Amino acid sequence: ALLDETVTELEVSRGMAPGSTRFLALIETVGGLYAAPEIAASPRVVGLSLGGEDFADAMGMPEVRADAMLPYMRQVLLAARSAGVLAIGYAGSIANFSDLEAYTADIAEARALGMDGGTCIHPLQVPLLNAGFRPSEAEIAQAKRILTAYDDALARGEGAVELDGRMIDVPIANRARRTLAQAQDR
Repeated sequence: ALLDETVTELEVSRGMAPGSTRFLALIETVGGLYAAPEIAASPRVVGLSLGGEDFADAMGMPEVRADAMLPYMRQVLLAARSAGVLAIGYAGSIANFSDLEAYTADIAEARALGMDGGTCIHPLQVPLLNAGFRPSEAEIAQAKRILTAYDDALARGEGAVELDGRMIDVPIANRARRTLAQAQDR
């Protein structure tokens, strides 16, 4: 709230529209984690992320391990989804930028959990981050098949349809739409 107030004063003094500066909030303390839903709900916040190294330090962890950080990342994800903002990050450490294999695995896990994107600190990480959060050609093709089948079912007055032995209904169609939207965004 104090940061919002200060930035609003600066925006006004510089002739900017109040609220035009947006924040990606990093949760880096235990208190921050408990306040994550409130932080994410600020109108200035566009995304929420777990600051892994700082949070691990606050927890007294000897190092950032993805398996140990995963429960906290999930809490940040839930707070972001509840507020309708982006969920950014992954459970592993951003500091070890030379282990690109671990970084790639962290990205895959984060995407599987529903995270929207991540951060990086080295140019070698950029293509891995982009590729890791971009839907594959197979995912895009499957999303198109799902939506074609679902839309055809709706046109027939049906609320669900079978495709490849799987029921396709509202949540599955929504995920397919999200996949196609993500493909267009990148």
